[in-house]
Amino acid sequence: MNMSAQYSRSLLVGISEYPEGNGWAEINGRADTDRLQPILEEKGFCVTKLNGEAATYRQIIQSLENLAAQTKTGDGVYIHFSCHGQPFKDEDGDEADGWDEALIPYDAPVRYEDGR
Repeated sequence: MNMSAQYSRSLLVGISEYPEGNGWAEINGRADTDRLQPILEEKGFCVTKLNGEAATYRQIIQSLENLAAQTKTGDGVYIHFSCHGQPFKDEDGDEADGWDEALIPYDAPVRYEDGR
């Protein structure tokens, strides 16, 4: 992290509970972002936080696009995801292990199963 940054921005995404019936267990994602926010603000970061239902695919993409548009050369950026992730079959052959990885937003429709 560049402590002499002109401006410091952060995006924190934390999901503890997913919609019922989607197969994702409860984790402590929100607790992670709640702990990080005051630390980053003390360091001068402007923090955007998406927790729980706010951490949808569209909101995450929009927040990343906003962060990219606002950030200038020399700015500090910290991005943190605390949510579920999962592997899925590599379709284009660029992964040595045959698997790509994905972060799981709040509104992910299903868990990946090979052949689906």
